[in-house]
Amino acid sequence: MQVLLLTLGAAAGAGEAGGFIWSLARALRDRGVDIRLLVVGDGDVPADLHARRVAAGLFGQSLGTDHAFRVLSNGVLSRRALRKVVAEEVAAGARVIHAHWVFPCAGAAIPGVPLVLTAHGPDVRLMERSALARNAGRRLVRRASVLTTVSLPLAAALQAATGVPIPPERVHAMPVESGDLQWSTGGGGALVLGPLTPDARTSLAVEAVACLAELDQPTKLVIAGDGPERGRLQALAARRGVSSLVRFHGEATAAQADALLRTADVLLDPAVGVGFARFQTRAIMSGVPVVACWDGGGTLKGSGSALLSRLVLPSGEAIADAVLDLLGVSGGQELRRAEGAVVRTQLDARSVASHCMHWYEEALANPAPHFD
Repeated sequence: MQVLLLTLGAAAGAGEAGGFIWSLARALRDRGVDIRLLVVGDGDVPADLHARRVAAGLFGQSLGTDHAFRVLSNGVLSRRALRKVVAEEVAAGARVIHAHWVFPCAGAAIPGVPLVLTAHGPDVRLMERSALARNAGRRLVRRASVLTTVSLPLAAALQAATGVPIPPERVHAMPVESGDLQWSTGGGGALVLGPLTPDARTSLAVEAVACLAELDQPTKLVIAGDGPERGRLQALAARRGVSSLVRFHGEATAAQADALLRTADVLLDPAVGVGFARFQTRAIMSGVPVVACWDGGGTLKGSGSALLSRLVLPSGEAIADAVLDLLGVSGGQELRRAEGAVVRTQLDARSVASHCMHWYEEALANPAPHFD
């Protein structure tokens, strides 16, 4: 089977956002699939993988923002060039197109050619925030023979935005490499990873540390990230009297984030509107329990175990209570490592490739997608 794997260069080159595509391509290739890679826009491609490119104007710079008109207009501008290259790949033998990211990759759909479309967090956030994007998204996702996404919260949000049902068997996270991960030994306290933006709600983590201090349970907090909220967070820590417990690490590379996880006791992720939360996943795969919020989504919603995670109300008090609960589990470290090993297996590229193969077979068996 020859499959055309289509992705955004801006996402694939970002590591956290979309570097999974390379692991997936290799795993599919190892299963005997003839993989052709098509990258929209700029971005580095690993030396062992060959990819064609399509220019995408400014689209890659707008990935994940709410500048809907700019995003959609650049997608329209690149659609003709994208379809031309896709048509050439189909003529060369591609039987299935697997496109990641609705905007603009769903524009690659060609009538009569099976399309597996995987939507990601920025796609759904854009549709939630913009009527223009919702209208375009409804039309684009209906071009897919098989529509998939990477988490249960995203599936629910995508279904609400487009009216297209997404059954559980079409929801699966993309690969997360675990070969370089080590089990956490603990002792480092709480950890926050990610950009310091309003949606990250890192202030709730600072409030949780203040609550724990008031309960005579002083807990160190490392905030590894940077962004516009940093000054406000530093002021909050000072006002709540926990500046000595809160350390601002600055933005962390992938290697630095993994090093911080190796000593973390718990990962706090109070962000709102999370899609597939890579840091939550890597924490669980390191045996680190995670506390997130019910309105956050992410890896945990609908799938987190009682040993590895807690989903709570978005408040400092609720987060603090969950931290005490998780760290009080008898024999918790050994149990969390055992469950983390299960998650490592589930998100191994070979396992994800197996799910994708089922989607490809389903797409080949389906009638041609509807175009309106």
